[in-house]
Amino acid sequence: MRCGVLGMVGVLLGSIVFPAHAQETEEDCQCEEAVDPFAPFVLTRLAEPIVLDGVVTHEEWGAVAPLPLVQYWPDHGGPISQRTEIYVAYDDEYLYAAARFWDSDPDAINRNSLYRDFWNGDDVFDLVIDGFNDGQTGMIFSTAATGAQQDLEVLNNAERIGGTEPVNEAWNTFWDAETRVTDEGWFAEVRIPLSSLRFREEDGRVVMGLIASRLIARSNERLTFPNIAPELADASIKPSLAQDVVLEGVSSFRPAYATPYLLTGGDRARRPGAQGLGTDRTLEAGGELKYGLTEGLTLDLTANTDFAQVESDAVEVNLDRFNLFFPEKRQFFQERSSIFEFIHGDEGRLFHSRRIGLDDTGRPLRILGGARLAGRAGGWDVGLLDMQIAGTDGAVGENDGVLRFKRGILGNGSTVGGMVTTRFRRDGRTALAVGADASFRLFESDDLMLQLAQSEDSEASEQFVDRTMARMFWRRSTESGLGYYVDAVYSGSDYAPPLGFEERDAFVSLKGRLQWSWMPEGGPFARHQTFFTLRRFTRVQDGSLESALVRFRWMGSFRRGGVYNVAFNNVWEDLADALHLPGGVVVPAGRYFEQDIFMNLHLGNANAFSGQAIGSIENFFDGYTAWLQLQPSWAISSHLTVGGDFKRQHVWFPSRDQSFDADIYRFRVQAALDRKLSAQTFLQYSRLSDRVTMNARLRYRFSEGRDLYVVYDQLRDLEHEPNGLEGLGLADQRLLIKYVYTFH
Repeated sequence: MRCGVLGMVGVLLGSIVFPAHAQETEEDCQCEEAVDPFAPFVLTRLAEPIVLDGVVTHEEWGAVAPLPLVQYWPDHGGPISQRTEIYVAYDDEYLYAAARFWDSDPDAINRNSLYRDFWNGDDVFDLVIDGFNDGQTGMIFSTAATGAQQDLEVLNNAERIGGTEPVNEAWNTFWDAETRVTDEGWFAEVRIPLSSLRFREEDGRVVMGLIASRLIARSNERLTFPNIAPELADASIKPSLAQDVVLEGVSSFRPAYATPYLLTGGDRARRPGAQGLGTDRTLEAGGELKYGLTEGLTLDLTANTDFAQVESDAVEVNLDRFNLFFPEKRQFFQERSSIFEFIHGDEGRLFHSRRIGLDDTGRPLRILGGARLAGRAGGWDVGLLDMQIAGTDGAVGENDGVLRFKRGILGNGSTVGGMVTTRFRRDGRTALAVGADASFRLFESDDLMLQLAQSEDSEASEQFVDRTMARMFWRRSTESGLGYYVDAVYSGSDYAPPLGFEERDAFVSLKGRLQWSWMPEGGPFARHQTFFTLRRFTRVQDGSLESALVRFRWMGSFRRGGVYNVAFNNVWEDLADALHLPGGVVVPAGRYFEQDIFMNLHLGNANAFSGQAIGSIENFFDGYTAWLQLQPSWAISSHLTVGGDFKRQHVWFPSRDQSFDADIYRFRVQAALDRKLSAQTFLQYSRLSDRVTMNARLRYRFSEGRDLYVVYDQLRDLEHEPNGLEGLGLADQRLLIKYVYTFH
């Protein structure tokens, strides 16, 4: 039912909404459907700019009607427990938003973090903006009750494709937010430059997609505008479900940012033989330039590219014969990164930017510079990347290039596109890969994806099929009722994209899954899901079985946050060659049948002490393994959070009286004096390598885009050798100081 009309609401605002001590009454309206989801919602244009101070006054916001909200989770359409009002407006330069979040128990408002780009179970105010209104890519601007900001990029309509997450947490842009907490609740104001949004303007009229929401962390209650049903995974951030909103009389901005940096520091590195430790000092400068070529296309240039402030990767232990995947964290590659995606299943992708700036063994190489063009032009999503990599004593220099293009067809979310990647090395070797893909929306929730790719280098086979990857993927995506997918992939014996990632080589796979989801009424659970999964991989060379899986999984979501997960797996593995494991353990070639049970309990993030526990007991080839992983997190205050990731794993082979431990221990401390000064320490220990690594980062944020970083890295091998290093162990150390200043 509509709650009156928006004009009437606007008239009543001055007397009902804005008194300082207004209380909810039975007559106050919490609207369930006040906006036609198919009709654009015209936002209010402000006559004067908003003073950003977190105080939502009638003088500034009185002409703006609050958005009609509905409970999204855990009881869709149910009563709203805490009075909530959200306002969105704009002027010539900014999009503004304000929130009045009353709370019957202000002391219970979760205020766990002051750390930038980190959500720690806080109460939050979220805006999802689909600037191009394409239903695929969006920007999330998340403001915690403490005023801490987090910005994320929504990828592929928040679909989990090929094991990817629905959002890119490493993406950043320029915006501001201020909050106030009182004895009535908490209040927020957000200011986003139109130049940060990127949109398409037609005759001074812009149509964007908008989702606005409030999360009450302690009850896991989320309220949204518009009315979104939780029938799809991550529905509350899907650009395709956003409300069309109209801004009139605005012009698109072409951003222009110059971000030079100055870096100094030194390395204390191991040197072979009796040379011991040596120290190298550095003083470097470089930077990036961002410029909007058109309203949809942004050009990024980089010189002497540096990523000193990026957190180190988590140490992983690989106990099988397949490659491990590590995500991209470097900022230069983040904006609209989904344009560059060409993911062909859980096992691979045609392009993975982590390959740029690394040699064949994974060691970092200097990036001399490059250019990156990304955005939209004439209905096409376009991505162009060219990077120049310096050589070293052990690796020649190279030029890496990527071209990606894709466009919508049929007007229903279907797309067609292609990709080319190249690697030109200074020694004359070249390698390239090309691919084409198409995705068709067949029914309301069904999609069909077709992909074809080829790679070529000087050592590849001349046979077309040997250098080819082909895929067919059909999926029905839903969190209510029946869901399924069928995924078939062929990867030839010489298919090796030079800038891609392949978990395994030369295989034919057939995978499928059935799932059933339902939302019970009442009780502690908001959703139950059951899954039945089949996977089979065969070798291209002879068609023999490489591995297979039959899995039954049961998962449930608690109303107040948290998830449980139980899986029973039957696995078949065929080793063509002996598998060499740590501790001198060798698993003979042959066929093995394995069974295991996997259990996971996630407590959610709303409590000061949260985390999850994961465990498994399983056959492991001709032996056994058991492991337990604990991931606790304790928000001691908004200034300090400590946590860890402790995995205890034992592997043993009774028939051969062999065993080893594969423990990994990680400890993390996040501290913040305020929203400007913060520090993070990440300490890891791997029992197999007997190695400790540490990454400590201190950041002082003068303002958005103007930062000072102090970064300390250390790698220490704990075993000692008789070369004069006994007192210190075998250590590499690095201390860097980096200052970044953005002109815009």
